[in-house]
Amino acid sequence: MEEINKTELISLLKKRMSEIITLFERTKEENTRLFNETQKLIEQNNQKEEELQKLQEKLETYKLSNAFVLTGDGKDIVEKKHDARIKINRIVKEIDNCIAMLNK
Repeated sequence: MEEINKTELISLLKKRMSEIITLFERTKEENTRLFNETQKLIEQNNQKEEELQKLQEKLETYKLSNAFVLTGDGKDIVEKKHDARIKINRIVKEIDNCIAMLNK
């Protein structure tokens, strides 16, 4: 009788060990999947941060160009932007002339 109990106990232990190994393998696979997903999300996040940085730089450039636009003079926004571009170009030409004079 004692022999049957030992055999049953060993059988039960084998079954439980098999279940534990199966759970371990599933957990290991899930861990690998989650790690890969995390790496992909980190990469996407980095790309979005770079895109955000570029957009912020564009916004700053836009703000700077609009800073030259005069308000309240009755012109529409297209004319104001055109005038601002002309002013910026004029300033750049003056800077170029100053650099040319310094190089002489």
